[in-house]
Amino acid sequence: MVVVAIIGILNVILAPNIRKVQLRTRYTTLINDFRVFEEAFQRYAIENNGWPANYNVKKRRTPKGMEDYLPPSWGFQTRSPVGGVYSFEVDKKQKGTKTTAVIRVRDLNQNKLNLDKKDIAVLDEMFDDGNIKTGRIRLGKGNDPIWIIEE
Repeated sequence: MVVVAIIGILNVILAPNIRKVQLRTRYTTLINDFRVFEEAFQRYAIENNGWPANYNVKKRRTPKGMEDYLPPSWGFQTRSPVGGVYSFEVDKKQKGTKTTAVIRVRDLNQNKLNLDKKDIAVLDEMFDDGNIKTGRIRLGKGNDPIWIIEE
C-alpha cells in the first residue's frame, strides 16, 4: 500500500514536467523544420530569381522545383511534430496581413493539428518575439501556425 501511494505521489509530481519536456521537444523540432524549409526556399528563390509556385497540400509531394533543395521523403509528406502537415504559400493573406512566402502547418484529413491559439502563443514566446501578430511565428488562416519567410 505504501508503494502504491509513493508511485501515485511521484506520478502527480512528474507528469506535468514530462508533458512540458515533450512539448518543448515537439516545438523545438517544429522550429528546426521551419528553419530548414526556409533555408531551402531561400536558396531556391536566389538561384531561380523567385519563389516556387503555391504548394497544393493535398498532393503531399515536395513543392514543384524544390526536389533538388529538399529530399523527397522529408517534410511535406510527413506529419509535423505538432500534427497537421506542412504547406508552402506565396502571396497570400494570413490573418489580414499580406505575406510573400510562408511555411504553414495545417489540418489535412486525418492529420489534425494539435495546437490551439494558446499553444502557438507559447511557441512564439519560446522562439520568437512573444506576439503572435508580429515576428516570424504568427497565426495563419484558421489559426494555424505560420513561419514568415518573407513578408
